[in-house]
Amino acid sequence: MIYSKVFLRMRMPRLSILLPVRDAADYLPEAIASLEAQTLQDWECLAIEDGSTDSSAEILNSWQKRDTRVRVLEGGAQGIVHALNLGLAEAKAPMIARMDADDISLPTRLEEQVDFMSTHPDVVACGTGVSMVDPVGRMLCPIHPATDHSIIVERLIKGGATAIVHPTLMVRTKCLKKLGGYREIFCHVEDFDLYLRLSDVGKLANLDGILLHYRQHAASANVTRREQQCVLRLKALNEYRERHGHLPLEQLAFGRSHLNTLTDLYADWSMKAAAAGNSKVAYLYALLANAREFWRPKRWKLFWQVYALSRQS
Repeated sequence: MIYSKVFLRMRMPRLSILLPVRDAADYLPEAIASLEAQTLQDWECLAIEDGSTDSSAEILNSWQKRDTRVRVLEGGAQGIVHALNLGLAEAKAPMIARMDADDISLPTRLEEQVDFMSTHPDVVACGTGVSMVDPVGRMLCPIHPATDHSIIVERLIKGGATAIVHPTLMVRTKCLKKLGGYREIFCHVEDFDLYLRLSDVGKLANLDGILLHYRQHAASANVTRREQQCVLRLKALNEYRERHGHLPLEQLAFGRSHLNTLTDLYADWSMKAAAAGNSKVAYLYALLANAREFWRPKRWKLFWQVYALSRQS
């Protein structure tokens, strides 16, 4: 096994994985294990250590010592866009896959995506379906993004943030480099901006199958920076519209998020889990939401909504 990994390192890999890491020590071993368990083994992983204050750096360095396919790069705590572009500059393979340090790729993820991209030369990028899980890995709900290019673009131009789930992205390296990689001015919506630019030069796609466990956190950028993200998505979309000769929009079609507090987030997770038939998790988060605002009637109403959804699923 060691000799086969050395051989793979000596030749050009089929795939370069970009793995930005900051303070992910609690989840990183699972993410690493999921990459090591892939049915496609012909890859290199560019792990960008971005100024962690926990033991993430030690975990990455240990991984690099035992697996010659892994290269640890120092990101210098300059943020995810800088980290991704640093990895992109070092990538050797013709295709790039994204991976987050707290997510889990299912065993056939990379193989299925590489096979799809190899047989669809007009597709410049593809994602997959995901299972949303809570911070400790409890299942919330599945997400099956649109698979057709036109529907994906339609969702993007309405401001949809999950047209392609970023940690499932696979993209052609030459195409990504030609576009200049990720853009710092769109930090925290860098994926949304990238998809719009990619759609100008080729087709986008998603595999319908669930190939990644997508971990949710109350402190993630998708929760804590929603207002900023809304503004930046609108800016990216208006740049896209200008490229296509359309007038700018004043606001996104999808509007602003209703998830303004941790209580709102717990309620949302509760409803998602209930709709997916995960009633135990649904009641858990209904209880947590209620405990934070027990005096509000709508929090008690949540239990009835969860019950009704669980009965339907």
